[in-house]
Amino acid sequence: NITNAKIANLSVDTIKIASGSVTSMAYGSGSGSIPAGGSAVIANAYLNMPAGSSGVVITGTAIVTSGGNASAWMRLRRNGITLAFTWMSIDGGRWSTMAVTGFDSSPPAGTLTYELLMESPTSGPGSNMVIDTQYASITATGGKR
Repeated sequence: NITNAKIANLSVDTIKIASGSVTSMAYGSGSGSIPAGGSAVIANAYLNMPAGSSGVVITGTAIVTSGGNASAWMRLRRNGITLAFTWMSIDGGRWSTMAVTGFDSSPPAGTLTYELLMESPTSGPGSNMVIDTQYASITATGGKR
């Protein structure tokens, strides 16, 4: 029974939680401007996964605005493959927060690149508008059962 603990420096390879374990975690952040009708990767996370992993939970957030009423698309991708998608309308001149969460159910072993991609759609309401990203972040947490 541990009642009080102070740990100044800790290194752990695997955290075991009940019948599962967290094997790897990664975080990335960024910002930037997405051109009208274009797209850009605004944050990356690089995760090293062992063989036999049961999956990776990925979360992306971004604070965005536009000079006029706009639509924004946001994707979570692994090595260029879309894992999750969301979109929203942005009121011109106002900052809005976007968030998307996805699950990579069968990640291969090795170093994986997870991307948070922001897009300005080329058709539909609010299309072809410049989107400014003040701050974006991506978090990836891998596990094994």
